[in-house]
Amino acid sequence: MRGDFCKNGYFKSKSFSVGPEPSRRQKGSKLRKASGALKILAAILVGCLILAVAWPRKTIPVETVRLQQGDVEELSTPLSNAAIQAERYARIKSVATGEIEKIYFRKGDRVKQNELILKTRNKEESARLQLAEANLAAGAATMEQARIKIGSTQRELERAKELHKANLLSQSSFDQIKTEMEVLAQSLNVQESNLKQLNAQLNIARSAYEKTFVRAPFDGVVADLHVEEGEYMVLGIPAYDIYDDNSIYVTARFDEIDAARLRPGMEARMQADALAGRELHGLIESISPVVDMDLKAGRGVDVRFGVREKDPEIRIGMSVDIEVIIAVRKDVKYLPTSVIQGGEGGRFVLAISSKNRVEKLPIATGFSNWERTEVLSGVDESDRIISSVNLPHLKEGARVEVKE
Repeated sequence: MRGDFCKNGYFKSKSFSVGPEPSRRQKGSKLRKASGALKILAAILVGCLILAVAWPRKTIPVETVRLQQGDVEELSTPLSNAAIQAERYARIKSVATGEIEKIYFRKGDRVKQNELILKTRNKEESARLQLAEANLAAGAATMEQARIKIGSTQRELERAKELHKANLLSQSSFDQIKTEMEVLAQSLNVQESNLKQLNAQLNIARSAYEKTFVRAPFDGVVADLHVEEGEYMVLGIPAYDIYDDNSIYVTARFDEIDAARLRPGMEARMQADALAGRELHGLIESISPVVDMDLKAGRGVDVRFGVREKDPEIRIGMSVDIEVIIAVRKDVKYLPTSVIQGGEGGRFVLAISSKNRVEKLPIATGFSNWERTEVLSGVDESDRIISSVNLPHLKEGARVEVKE
């Protein structure tokens, strides 16, 4: 920029120049660069599209089952767990005090009626019993002497009567013999009363002695022991529990609709967690004729089951799960119940198509329980039914592969 500086302080412009004007060659170079960038971008986009199409899609590893042949049971289960009970169950409490000297049976042992379970130290009770027995024996001997003497006096009185009638015995002598007879009779009455008293004392002493022996009230199994040898028993404290294992039963509450299908004599399976999953067997003994309403306004029927097993591990109050076998379908086609989906609107299974994709197959079902469901139609033995149905993204059309 060039100019002259005027006297008033302003430049006086003579000419103005920004720079030289771009040539045509420079403009062409810029256009070529922009075109090359566009081509590179287009090539990248085309490559991404090719990769998106050609790159293999992720597959879902699944497990499969096939249609099987066998028996399927129709089962009925109660509204809640039931508890084992017994017709005869007793908690035996102490009726005496004393140190426990010996325990003859332990928990789980089978005992007979009146069999000795435990005893306390009873030296004092034993001594009192011996004393009562001795006193009774002495009283009995004294009374026997009185009877002998009164018998002799009675015969003497009879002779005195004959002599008195014949005026061979004075009135005073006769009266003396008669009075002696009356005194002996009164003495015999006293001896009889004393003997009864001694006999009562013996019974009291024997009862106190017997209380030191704790016996079984009936045949059964010792359910629990609450004391140990050397402990001091206190009056009224529980000593042991006993139940009759011939009278074990279970009462369970069924929904009124399910109860309508139950009949006495139906078989039932029972499982208790406390028995390490062992299965017990029972039969329906009776079904209540009354439909009761519980606190939640649910209607149910009480059903009683007899338990066949006699196992010392079975304890009163133990909870059990019950399955009643309503009916059995023999030699039918079935699938595991866990693979069947749907509800009242229709049931279906997920299978693997020939293209290794998930397909939905509608099926018709029959008898069903927790493990097996009878399949009437919809699949056959060649279909690969997906058993791992809870996998994420597993839906119709998804690509899958079978786990080895």
